Amino acid sequence: MTDPDPEDAPEPAPETSPRFARARGVIALVVILSLVLSALGSGGWLGIWGDVPLPASPAVSLPTTPTPPGLIAVVDDSGALFTMDADGGSRVSYPLPGVRFGFPAWSPDGSRIAVTGQGTDDAAIYVFSAVTADQPVIVYRSADRPPFYLYWTPDSRAISFLATEPSSISLRIAPADGSAPLDGSGPSSILREGAPLYFDWIDAGTALLHVGLGSDAFTGEVGLDGVLIDQPLTGSGLFRSASVSREGRYLAYVRAETGLTGQLIVAARDGSLTHEVPVKGPAAFVFDPTGDRLAMIAADSSVEQTGQLPIGPLRIIDAATGIERMLLDGPNFAFFWSPDGRTIATIRPAPPGGDVAA
Repeated sequence: MTDPDPEDAPEPAPETSPRFARARGVIALVVILSLVLSALGSGGWLGIWGDVPLPASPAVSLPTTPTPPGLIAVVDDSGALFTMDADGGSRVSYPLPGVRFGFPAWSPDGSRIAVTGQGTDDAAIYVFSAVTADQPVIVYRSADRPPFYLYWTPDSRAISFLATEPSSISLRIAPADGSAPLDGSGPSSILREGAPLYFDWIDAGTALLHVGLGSDAFTGEVGLDGVLIDQPLTGSGLFRSASVSREGRYLAYVRAETGLTGQLIVAARDGSLTHEVPVKGPAAFVFDPTGDRLAMIAADSSVEQTGQLPIGPLRIIDAATGIERMLLDGPNFAFFWSPDGRTIATIRPAPPGGDVAA
């Protein structure tokens, strides 16, 4: 789910902005797949954008007037891609014969949709215009290294994505205009390889990566060439997906080299302050889309922790002061910030013997 900037502005965010409209829901990837498939009934993918121009007749430039918010990009159980408004109307299809679409992702400026597609002989990444009827641009194609997760760079100029390698996972980047070699052989097209691998963008030229497990794990900031920018973070061997605040001032990650018990570290990137919050079991966390508050779920002594999924109370941590506040006690296994940072939607597991989540 991609959230827009909190204020409804007709102009896209400037390319120099250090942060962008970005994913603000936190949940393990396996749970994302299950929840989205369940939410769409018989299966599919879903993405949301707040201020996307409605598709119009073919044109070269984007509309200059704001349009109704809340367009949703959906891939249904047949693998078809379409957009619709919040009421299910204004449906527009993006057909491509012989291709079954997978994961869709809106560009931060709301003008395009990138989506994985599985063909007869290979898998590819397609970029559709949300405002014209043009054929999609192909930015990557491979028969033996298929892409499975997309995430735009903050300036909407490139698409970062994870691809399955013969024995690992690669984080790749491709220009959204399709100007690079489609097989991913261009210079600096691979930022890093390893498994597991998760990432967040600090700005259009800097990514925060967490790669691997145990003592050999790597967590740190890298440039578009994959080269380490500063000293890596230590003690993050137990894999967690790190998070960066909207303005890029704070970051959060879990420090726990072995076992499940560790500390959630909330720190200023300039090293001026650090807060530690104990976590007992898997944790998931993400910053407020409008500020420096971190929402998190993690097990505590009052919650029975099973499996490897983050399940626990929902808390808010102020990155500047380290003050922690309980929002919702009891088991929660997913949460999603609203675009304005005022509310959070949660998903709670069904009670014992029940079959309905709240």
